[in-house]
Amino acid sequence: MGAPACDYFCDNGHHIMGCSHHEVLFNSPEVCDICGSKKIKNHIEWGDKDYDQYVPLHPIKHIRRIKRIEEAIDKEGNPIEAYRAQSIPIYDVKKLFEDRE
Repeated sequence: MGAPACDYFCDNGHHIMGCSHHEVLFNSPEVCDICGSKKIKNHIEWGDKDYDQYVPLHPIKHIRRIKRIEEAIDKEGNPIEAYRAQSIPIYDVKKLFEDRE
């Protein structure tokens, strides 16, 4: 049996990152790259029915964010200002943060 999968969530419900069975994660995230929160907890085997589930698999809502595309260029290679819309899922993480304080 290998190492378990691990997912990281911030207290605002953002899924920060996941680490699968076959990956090695040497450094846990220290800050949420979506909102800047430093309150982060991990969830072992998220979605595996054989483990306690602190975060439901389906998000409670999505938020839309407009993000600047760094280093965007036009067809001639000149820098341009460009943006893209992102749909960010928000998960119910109350149980993850309450039960594991």
